[in-house]
Amino acid sequence: MYNLESNTLKTMLDAVSRASSTSHPIYAVVSIKASAGRISISAFNGEFGIEARAGIQGDAEMSVCVNAATFHDIAGTISGPVSLGIDPKALKKLKVESGSSKNTLNICGW
Repeated sequence: MYNLESNTLKTMLDAVSRASSTSHPIYAVVSIKASAGRISISAFNGEFGIEARAGIQGDAEMSVCVNAATFHDIAGTISGPVSLGIDPKALKKLKVESGSSKNTLNICGW
């Protein structure tokens, strides 16, 4: 699991959401890549892409794509420290936890 502050996650998702699009399912996702204390969230809409990077606590590698709008909505409802990671019980899900809030998102392409 990776840990970061909810404000950092919200800022990153706000930045890349301009490049995600609901006009086509391929462009309605954000890519999340994490490794060695760094996280990168990016989106591409067929014309341009945006990537946001930040430091993060955690050391395992992760690379997934999830629905941009759903992830953005979840991030807007949480506060404080956030944990992100692949759900060990359901490998096709990304866990997003903050306090008592526990959410899972389908990983695209599985």
